[in-house]
Amino acid sequence: MEHFRSVFHFVRLGGAMFTPHTDYDFRIYSSDRASSITFYLEQYIHERLPSMACSIEVTDNKFTGWSHSVWFEIDQLKRFIHELEHLDRLEHADLNAMSPEEFTISVNRANKKGDITILYTLSKRQYSLGLPDITLSGGFEFDKEYHMVLVKNFERLISVGSMGTNLDFTC
Repeated sequence: MEHFRSVFHFVRLGGAMFTPHTDYDFRIYSSDRASSITFYLEQYIHERLPSMACSIEVTDNKFTGWSHSVWFEIDQLKRFIHELEHLDRLEHADLNAMSPEEFTISVNRANKKGDITILYTLSKRQYSLGLPDITLSGGFEFDKEYHMVLVKNFERLISVGSMGTNLDFTC
């Protein structure tokens, strides 16, 4: 399938290795490269409510969390992209998963110089045995020079919708 890479593509930034599984996957790095949020596209649903599922991996210094099948509405992703494009005027861009307790990300203009921070919460429900949810939340500084790269990464992610059909990327 053409949307999968036939050869692994490696990205090395500051010692961190990233291997995308599809052409739509991307990683958001902190300014110091000690933290990151990775989006791996799993599934796209075209009918009824266009939406997509991603695996989300968060590494914040030495703390790591991972959650599979975090669902996002395409319209919410489009709104988030619009907010990112106008971050200088709006001051923040927020994205929530369809189940907001699963994942949230907020990209914020921290000051008049245009410095950017990213705040996140990633939770995983533990249905068995009535255990509490596992949650990783925090934030990091984001290099403002990569602001438009971030916009382009999210635009590429939602471009899967242009194929006009349901797709499963977990094969």
